[in-house]
Amino acid sequence: MIHDRHQSPQHSASPGRQRLDLTATGTRGSAPLPAPLIVAVILGLLLIGIPLYLWRKPPEAGAEFAEPAAESAPTPSAAEVLTSALASSRPLQTSSQAVSVRLSPFRTIRCVKAGAGKTPPERCDRLPFFEHGLAHAIQATADAGPATVTGATVSFVLDVDFRKHRVKVYRGKSTTVPKSRTQELFRKVREAMPKPTWHGLEHDHYKYVVNVKATYPPAETF
Repeated sequence: MIHDRHQSPQHSASPGRQRLDLTATGTRGSAPLPAPLIVAVILGLLLIGIPLYLWRKPPEAGAEFAEPAAESAPTPSAAEVLTSALASSRPLQTSSQAVSVRLSPFRTIRCVKAGAGKTPPERCDRLPFFEHGLAHAIQATADAGPATVTGATVSFVLDVDFRKHRVKVYRGKSTTVPKSRTQELFRKVREAMPKPTWHGLEHDHYKYVVNVKATYPPAETF
């Protein structure tokens, strides 16, 4: 009996101590999270976080000031069409004589409107594209003008047909020098004429005949 009493305290434990031992044992024995589960959690966070970042991302600088869509361009004026045509044509050498060539005012000889009968010249509308183009061509080719002692007048007739999309420049009757002495001049003037964009030119008639006279100085002043 005495032996049993001495051995009993070694094998007995208090209830609190038993609970502590169980808790410590459970903590030390818990298994770590598997690697696939950690990767899945990270990927899930990325899939949720990236769209939220892009959605809340501030707009780039200047985006709010983007230009509106361009509206349809209006029909260009005759002056704009002429400027574009002259800019796209090959450059011309302007001679020192060009400043001395004097041009008369352009005069419309006749114009024709379909089914409207004869239109008086003073009621014909003007053709600024062709008039400015011819004036430019005459000034730019002044070095090909007739060389005379007393000076010369060359009459230029401009024939425009909107139906046939055709432009003619030929010699008028009031020219004061023989035809043989103006052939090279007219060839160069025709080459220097701007090429029209027919659908962009306003006109009330389909055919026009216009005249302008160029006065060239005497040869000794060349």
